[in-house]
Amino acid sequence: MTSLDLWIVAGYLVASLLVGIALARRASGSLEDFFVGGRTLPWWLAGTSMAATTFSIDTPLYVAGVVATRGIAGNWEWWSFGVAHVVLLYVFARLWRRAEVVTDNELSELRYGGRPAAILRGVKGFLFAGVLGPIALSLSMLAMVKVVDALGVMEVLGFAGEQDRLWAVVAISVLVLVYAGISGLWGVVVTDFVQFVLGMAGALLVAWAAVSHLGGLGALVDAAAAVETVDLLAFTPVTWGDGGRIVWSAAAGISASTFLAYVGLQWWAFRRSDGGGEFVQRLAAARTEEDAQKAAWLFNLLHYVVRTWPWIIVALAAVVIYPDLADPEQGYPRLMLDFLPTGLLGLVVASLVAAFMSTVSTTINWSASYLTNDLYVRFLRPHATASETVAAARVTSVLVTVLGAAAAFYSENVTTLFRLIIAMGTGPGLVLILRWFWWRINAWAELSAMVAGFIVGLGTSVVPVLVIPDFGLRLLVTAGITTAIWVPVMLLTRPESPERLDTFYRKVRPGGPGWALQRRRTGVEPDSGLGADLGRVGAGLMLLFGSMFAVGAAVLQRPTTAFVCAVVAAVGVAILRWIRRRTLASGSTAMLVVGLLALAAGASPAAAQQVELHPGEGAGIPLSRWLAGRFPGLQVLASSGAPGSAPRLRIRGPGSLSLTNEPVVVLDGMRIDGDGRSTTIGVGGQAPSRLDDIPVTSLARVKVLRGPAAMARWGAGAANGVIVLTSRAGHAAAAGPDRVRAWGVWGRTADVARRPANWFGREGTGACFAYEQALGRCDQTELQMFAPLDDPASIPFAGRTIGAVGAQADASVRGATVHIRGSWDVDRGVLAVPEFEEGASAEPPDGRVRRSADVGVAFDPLERLRVHASLAITDGRVDRPFDGNDFAGIHPAGLLGFAEGGAEADFGYRLFRPSQVYGRDLSQEWTRWRAATNTTFEWTPGLRSGLVLGFERTTRRDLQMVPPGLIGLGSELPRGIADRNRTVLGNGT
Repeated sequence: MTSLDLWIVAGYLVASLLVGIALARRASGSLEDFFVGGRTLPWWLAGTSMAATTFSIDTPLYVAGVVATRGIAGNWEWWSFGVAHVVLLYVFARLWRRAEVVTDNELSELRYGGRPAAILRGVKGFLFAGVLGPIALSLSMLAMVKVVDALGVMEVLGFAGEQDRLWAVVAISVLVLVYAGISGLWGVVVTDFVQFVLGMAGALLVAWAAVSHLGGLGALVDAAAAVETVDLLAFTPVTWGDGGRIVWSAAAGISASTFLAYVGLQWWAFRRSDGGGEFVQRLAAARTEEDAQKAAWLFNLLHYVVRTWPWIIVALAAVVIYPDLADPEQGYPRLMLDFLPTGLLGLVVASLVAAFMSTVSTTINWSASYLTNDLYVRFLRPHATASETVAAARVTSVLVTVLGAAAAFYSENVTTLFRLIIAMGTGPGLVLILRWFWWRINAWAELSAMVAGFIVGLGTSVVPVLVIPDFGLRLLVTAGITTAIWVPVMLLTRPESPERLDTFYRKVRPGGPGWALQRRRTGVEPDSGLGADLGRVGAGLMLLFGSMFAVGAAVLQRPTTAFVCAVVAAVGVAILRWIRRRTLASGSTAMLVVGLLALAAGASPAAAQQVELHPGEGAGIPLSRWLAGRFPGLQVLASSGAPGSAPRLRIRGPGSLSLTNEPVVVLDGMRIDGDGRSTTIGVGGQAPSRLDDIPVTSLARVKVLRGPAAMARWGAGAANGVIVLTSRAGHAAAAGPDRVRAWGVWGRTADVARRPANWFGREGTGACFAYEQALGRCDQTELQMFAPLDDPASIPFAGRTIGAVGAQADASVRGATVHIRGSWDVDRGVLAVPEFEEGASAEPPDGRVRRSADVGVAFDPLERLRVHASLAITDGRVDRPFDGNDFAGIHPAGLLGFAEGGAEADFGYRLFRPSQVYGRDLSQEWTRWRAATNTTFEWTPGLRSGLVLGFERTTRRDLQMVPPGLIGLGSELPRGIADRNRTVLGNGT
């Protein structure tokens, strides 16, 4: 490099410092101003900054090394993250923006509660900012050392020696620290924008110079195809074999396990699977949720479609021009030095310095945000002033820079460091995804996954006896061991409290079935279904990778491949537009007639959101402020400031039919807004305000209606929506059952004659069934089980038809839950006894009929203990045309009384649920009692799996039946048909 080149680089460094100083005032207000820019970033600036963050000086060197050793297909090591980034775009971007966090780690105490959440936040803050942050910083510094070494910069300045070169890089890092520490996130993103443009210009200049030297793109492609050591040009390591079969390429530069780990595991197992890290800063700093999504799309296009191919072209040229280069990562700076003229070389070096500064400044700012917000403010100085926190942020920025420089002294290889970061971060990704969509994930699960993944990834990368050379296998082992640890930890620890889960759900409003319980409890609906989001993800992947490979195929002169990939991208665009039109149509006024018809038919429109208030909730808070942020689509606009004016409410949805934008307000069934304009209660007009005169503590329920549901009940004036307020007095007056359920079952069972004999445990046990005892085949004391009014399996009808109907009502009374249930069920068929088969068809069918009713109560005397008891009456009979109603000497007709009681201990899942059932035939002294332990796990609300262990004893007069053991394993649906879905086997069989 000449002095002119060095002056160009120096000029850029000074300009960057001046930008930081100019933006210093924006970062001095508060911690939020410093780390998330006051949440005012435009989408194009946030998206470009995200792209610049992933473009460091190490990146083109890393790509050059990957292409030289593994071909273009080796780039799946980072292309695979495109899946996670599209998921970020359509699923997580708006969720992060709604969470309104300063760092992604702050989500820990929004999603979880108590001491475990605090421990998780502290551990993550230390691991990410104290370990992974400095390692990532050293990665960029090491790459800078290689560029400085290849260009001979230090020799021009009169220095020599490896340590002197490294200290020069540290000096540049200090310069970055100055403007990053002064200006905060605004300084980082503004310089990011300039650095990205400059970096792309530099990459294009190097690519142009290298291709021109080789005689054009055609010559480059031909020369790369002639390389025999590795298939340089394949997009994937698979190819078409004989007979149209897909086979592994013999010249593939990566193993099958590594490739499969890239595309099938790495993107969801990595610690940033939900978009966490530096990206969260940009998304949280965006002005709106829509801006956050736009920023994510811009990042994906710039990162994968635009920036990929200049790097790959330069890497291919380096392999062709320098085939014997000892360090393939040096190919990029060698091309710069050999083929760029003076002045232009300085500009390209400045572009690499820009990329270096972009990543270093982002890493410093992000790591400092963890140390300040998640460690210093959270645990050391929770009441620190705004100026004190900003000062602490600048001090921690210095600390992170020093740690990164120290780590760079001991690093040698860019690719090795990159893989170490991935390995240590692999494992917790699945937990980080599920925490947004399943209430059962708790703080202990995430903490165990984070620590286990870090330890296993580090051990399999650096500990000699544990190192796994195959990188794909290393990722698989890390993810597998981590999952084997966090799943049992989750099951053995208690879930988060309902209050914490409800608060998180109200604020973030995630979709999917995993929040069904919270959706019912809060009445808040997600703004978008998870199914539609996943459809967008699929179409987005088609668009992203179709576009990326279409551009690459065109550059590498493969017109057929380019056309096919372009068609795939176009199909992705078409699907996205179709989903968008369908989503918009579902909420349009064109659906009014359909919505009204559905309402008349008894359907429950999905446009209603409801929140139940706890006693004392909202004390001292105006109602308009309490409403803010609790209902999707409900906006609270500030008062105009005129005397008597009040905050204005707007509900996004169908347009107005009443010449006003105000919603209708209803209190205890009475419309109080005055002609639908809400002016008389001050929702938005100039009349004296009355809405905020309603104490929040006096309300039991708030519901917001939109669309057909609102207009069907309150007329055209409700086109702007309805706010339904129910006071505690009105709620008590309208008290009734909290929930009413009904069920019905009808079907046929397999014939007993077609079942294997040992199904009943007969062979080798001496046990028999009641009908066999009636035929004299066994003694009465050998009866295996006999509960004719409770267990239909003990009466083996052939060609059997079963049916049941029932209903149940639940109500809350003084902290306890009371239920009343009634049911009627019947079994019809022919008794499966061979001796009676000939005459059975001429007789009326055998059958069993049972009617029952019971009342029960359950309450929680302790936080994790639930006690329940119930009383039941059953009236039943067994009809047998050939033997009257006397079945094997036992008369099972008449009235039976039952008492049941038990307790449930909740330790993360339902564990040890013993119950005793006592029944007595009031006319025949028939008794039965059962004790069992039932361990169940609730996957989603309404679906449980469990194991039952216990025993049962039945007596009649002086006769005691064989006490069978009970083993049950199966799944249950909601109570009402639960007994029809449980498998019970006798005597341990």
